[in-house]
Amino acid sequence: MLFYLRNLCIAFLFASFFPQLCTAQFLSGSSVIGPHIGVSNVDRATVLGLKFEEGITGVGPGFIGGSAKVDYYSWNSGGVVQTYIFITASANYHLKLDDIPNLDPFAGIGIGYLYVTNNFPATSNIQFYNNSGSGFNFVFSAGARYYLSPGFALRLEFGTSQVYAVGGFDFGF
Repeated sequence: MLFYLRNLCIAFLFASFFPQLCTAQFLSGSSVIGPHIGVSNVDRATVLGLKFEEGITGVGPGFIGGSAKVDYYSWNSGGVVQTYIFITASANYHLKLDDIPNLDPFAGIGIGYLYVTNNFPATSNIQFYNNSGSGFNFVFSAGARYYLSPGFALRLEFGTSQVYAVGGFDFGF
């Protein structure tokens, strides 16, 4: 994890010193996809995930994009393992900044489905466990992409639901 954060910091410094190389922005009709790593609401478990987003239309000083995201994380305590898969669909508003064309701030709202599974050791004598944690959740998020080139961006995103924060990178196409 430290290796990942160190590389993220180096990329931000590089982009700060060479802004002329970074003249991209998320626009209507463009698509991005990329992996991320982050922190969940369950004992701060590490989240691994993938996000796809498609620019839909321009509205006011920005654009609306539709995104889909899949997050996976697991928690282990005393042999009891809980596994979480969180699938979300969101509408995001991206603010177009003419002064900083490589920065893409956004905020979104959506809905997600959380799927929870549980594994218990045979010695626990637990016969049944209610997966009441599974179900639909509202998702609110805010974040930003920083484009290092027209087809590559760093992403930092904060949420209010099952996954608190993620950092990753996106490839545009």
